[in-house]
Amino acid sequence: MPLHQDPVGSDAVPALAVLAHDALAACHADLLAARQTVLTARDPVGIHGTRVALRRMRAAATLFGRPLADEAILALRADAKLLADACGPTRDLDVFLIGVLKEAEASFADHDAVLHDLRSFRAAALRLRRTRHDAARRVLTGDVFTAFDARLASLPAPTALPSPAEPTVPQPLSAVPGDAVAISDVPPPMPAPSVPDALGFARDVLRGRDRKLRKGLERFRRLDGAQRHALRLRVKKQRYAASFLSKLFDRKAAGAYIQAAAGLQDALGLANDRLVAAKVIADIRAAARPKGRLDWIAGVLTGWLAGRAQAGGDDDRAVASAGKRFRKAARFWRGGDDGE
Repeated sequence: MPLHQDPVGSDAVPALAVLAHDALAACHADLLAARQTVLTARDPVGIHGTRVALRRMRAAATLFGRPLADEAILALRADAKLLADACGPTRDLDVFLIGVLKEAEASFADHDAVLHDLRSFRAAALRLRRTRHDAARRVLTGDVFTAFDARLASLPAPTALPSPAEPTVPQPLSAVPGDAVAISDVPPPMPAPSVPDALGFARDVLRGRDRKLRKGLERFRRLDGAQRHALRLRVKKQRYAASFLSKLFDRKAAGAYIQAAAGLQDALGLANDRLVAAKVIADIRAAARPKGRLDWIAGVLTGWLAGRAQAGGDDDRAVASAGKRFRKAARFWRGGDDGE
C-alpha cells in the first residue's frame, strides 16, 4: 500500500510527535465545539460529541504518550475520563429515548393502554434527562474542565530537535582551576529518550490490534456478554488509532477500514445498549413522582427487553454481517515486506 505523500515530519522533528500534536489539537477543537452545544442547547448531539471527543483524546494520549514518554500527554487521561463519565448518564438516556423506547412504542402500537403509559414514561425520562444534562453542564463549566482546557492549550507544538553538540576537547589538567573538577571526571550527559519511527510504530500497533480483533471475531459465538463488550471496546480503540495514524498511509484505503470498524462497533453495541437500557428503566422508575406511578409500565418494558435479549438472533446476524465487511477491508498499513 503506498504511503501518503504529504510529509508529517522532517529530519528535525519526530513525525510521531507531529501526529500526537495534530490528534490532540483536533480532539480539543471538537471538544470545544461540542461543549458549546451542551451549554447553549439541549440537543443530544452536544453531549454525544463532547463524550466522543474526550474518549478520542484519551485514546490519543495513551497511543502517543507512551512511546513519546511524555508525562504531560499521559496526564490528560484521568481528567478526560472524569469529564466523559460526567456526560455518560445523559448519553445513556438519549440512546434509550431514540432507540429502545422508540422500538417499544412501535411494538405496542396496537395496545392503547400500554402506549398511553409509555408516553408517560417518555415524559418522565425527558424530565430526568434535563436534570442530568444540567449536572453535565456544571462539570463542563467547573474547575476540572477549566484546568484541563488550559493544559491542552499549553501543550507545546513539536519543535526542531537541537543539533548534535560539538565534541568537547578535554582541557589539560594544568588548565583546570584549583577547585574545579577535571573534565575527564565529569560524567557524560544522559542520551535523549529514543522516539520510535512513526511508520514502524503505526504498522506495529495497527497490526497487533487487528490480529486480536480477528481472533475475537472467530470466537464471537463463544464469548459471554462481558467479553463481547470488551471486544467492542477494542474495535473502538483500533478505529481511533487508525484515524490518528491514517495520514501516514493511503487515505482512501484507511477510510474504508475505519468505516468497516465503525460498523462493527455499532453492531457489537446493540446488546450492550439493551443492558444499559435496563438500568435506565430502573432509574426512571425510581425518579418518578409520586413513587410507584410508573412501576407497571417499567415492568412491561423490562419484560419486553428480556424477551428481545433472549431471542438475540438479530444481534448475532448484525455482528456476523459487520464482521464479514471488516474482515474484507484492506489492512491499509501493510507494506511489501510486512509479512502478514
